[in-house]
Amino acid sequence: MGGSQLEYFSPKLSVDGRLRQLTTGSTREISNKFFHITHIIGEDEVLEEALSTGGLDLIFVPGLGFDKQSNRLGWGKGYYDTYLKRCLQSQDVKPYTLALAFKEQICLQVPVDENDVRVDEVLYEDS
Repeated sequence: MGGSQLEYFSPKLSVDGRLRQLTTGSTREISNKFFHITHIIGEDEVLEEALSTGGLDLIFVPGLGFDKQSNRLGWGKGYYDTYLKRCLQSQDVKPYTLALAFKEQICLQVPVDENDVRVDEVLYEDS
């Protein structure tokens, strides 16, 4: 996304289980009904998908646990891993992925497989 204007997108799980990042606005309702993932409520037809508008620069990625190699343990459904792979196929520049965590969420090692996508950075309080 070029220019100085910021656009904000919020995750929404489709009925088919596909994660999409849709435009947000101050008048939209949000919910955290599915797996505690905050997402917008609204008609999909009137919302713009981030990948169709040029892609994303930054994605905040949720997780239950993380290790110091930037691996993440999600909810086990692969929503974000699949979406991040779609980003890599759909846009020229890879979006920067950032996870925010409590220090209690940092583990020596989290289980990963070939479908898991590492985040670029995990920020947490280190005391």
